[in-house]
Amino acid sequence: MNITFLVIAVLIYFPCADSKLEEKTNFKYPMEEVINSLLDNEQLNKYLHPKKDRIPLVITGEGIEKTFKLKKFGKPVIVKNNVLASTPHLNFTIFECKFENYCNLAFEYSVEGIQGSTGVIINPDKSIKFEKMSIYEK
Repeated sequence: MNITFLVIAVLIYFPCADSKLEEKTNFKYPMEEVINSLLDNEQLNKYLHPKKDRIPLVITGEGIEKTFKLKKFGKPVIVKNNVLASTPHLNFTIFECKFENYCNLAFEYSVEGIQGSTGVIINPDKSIKFEKMSIYEK
């Protein structure tokens, strides 16, 4: 009787576990929305000045795709893999998503001499909330 129960439990559990695992591996973090929200963030905007040499805004970072539709100052943002250190650009040094609803970000904007970091909560409705935003001068 106990073996029969164990076999039935295993047969029921593993297909459910497999579909939950598949669901988690198919989860796609809304990186584009997170970056757009950060570019609109009031704390960061104090440093993103619309000067001639900074428009369009250039961003760099691992995993940020050139196909993202990002905008700042009414112009499309340019995503590049590598830029000269002297070129003004917002560089994402960390973009690490841990759970289905949480990411850690770190960035630097050398032209303004700042570094920053924040936690990002992705709500079930896909809205984005920043927590513990920290921006400081190097």
